[in-house]
Amino acid sequence: MGIIAIEGIRVQAPHGVYAHERVQGNTFVTDVYLQADTRAAAASDRLEDTLDYQAVYGAVTAVLAGPEVHLLEHLCARIAAEIWLVAGAAIAEMTIRVAKITPHGMPACVRTYVEMKFYRAEGETASYLIKET
Repeated sequence: MGIIAIEGIRVQAPHGVYAHERVQGNTFVTDVYLQADTRAAAASDRLEDTLDYQAVYGAVTAVLAGPEVHLLEHLCARIAAEIWLVAGAAIAEMTIRVAKITPHGMPACVRTYVEMKFYRAEGETASYLIKET
């Protein structure tokens, strides 16, 4: 097993509890850590033997650009569901971290973030079967 990481995905988006956050938007930075069997790609050096990093990146940016949500926890879960759809079978578990840069009401705070770990039990394939640990 190995970890494939995509870090620092920065998107301006209208998520947040407060109305002005949904109007003005916030900057969100997302990190994705995917645990997967990397042995085939390590041995073959072939793109088709690894995860499609661009598809994972696209899943993250699509969720962040999508309909507004209130909570970072909900964004993490939606991102995980989308990643299962584009790269699911190859992933044993994933960790998603979504940070809000300079959050409302905390001008001296650099960021707040929520980090959640998700895994899929043997044989589960649908995004609605995501479990949080």
